[in-house]
Amino acid sequence: MRLAAVIIHSGDIVSTSGFARDTVDCNPGLALFLINNGPDSDALVRDAVPSQVTVVGPPINRGYAVAANLGIEVAIDQEFDDVVILPDDGLVPAGALSALHREALLNDATVAGPLVLYQNSNVVWANGLTFNRKWGVARNTDKGRKWSGGTSTIDVEYVTGHAILLRGVTARPWLRFDEDLFIYYEDISLCDEVLEREERIVLVQDAVVYHDKPGLTSYRFGRIQERHLARSGFIYWAKHTKGLHRVPHLLGFLTITAYRLLRSASLKALRGGFSGVLDGAVDAVRVLIGLHPRPARV
Repeated sequence: MRLAAVIIHSGDIVSTSGFARDTVDCNPGLALFLINNGPDSDALVRDAVPSQVTVVGPPINRGYAVAANLGIEVAIDQEFDDVVILPDDGLVPAGALSALHREALLNDATVAGPLVLYQNSNVVWANGLTFNRKWGVARNTDKGRKWSGGTSTIDVEYVTGHAILLRGVTARPWLRFDEDLFIYYEDISLCDEVLEREERIVLVQDAVVYHDKPGLTSYRFGRIQERHLARSGFIYWAKHTKGLHRVPHLLGFLTITAYRLLRSASLKALRGGFSGVLDGAVDAVRVLIGLHPRPARV
């Protein structure tokens, strides 16, 4: 399989090592590169994962976009042209990545994503993404519904970065994640670029991967997620929304942000969300006047 996989380690080493081990066992011949984005030393990570996995350090939290782009460049250095970005939890069953890669090739798709189910269930976490460009609200398609089956490969506008395959990364230097976005929105902005170039994005329902969550639809974000989700939403709005859509998009984003903060998991999460709103507003102004956003605070 001339496909490289990039795992971004940013959480629990036990979860990451188990995921890496299962991915190696279920996908023989797959080249795996692990970007150490977490709190663990490179030596600890190398000892915890199978020997087939190449660990790339140093162990600093670069954010998803920077880590994914680093993984792509490492894969290119090893002469791989097709790269799939994987999580550090859940499960990738045998045959899933082969099916994803095969369908991407058959459909001449630049980007392909799998069906994502909650761990140990047939409940959908993401069957692609929907993104309302006018109101700036994104949602995982069919989230929380029981999967009734299907093996179709369909054209979509967006797929989730939880597991995303990119084809032809050597010849497409623009096929990279926006490093100004720290949590979420990276997959939306990348898919925006693909759509603007009139290239294909497909969702492969025959390729199923699992997300390590218990199948609950009421999951609430913590402090870091709330902060960076709010901040990145402002930056995405400033960089990617044009013309008459600017006003309703901002209103929609602020409404969903307020709703999410009202349902915050804790006081820390609420504070993180307010911090993200303030940081994001400042960075949005910087973008609008022609400056880069400030570096994200981890």
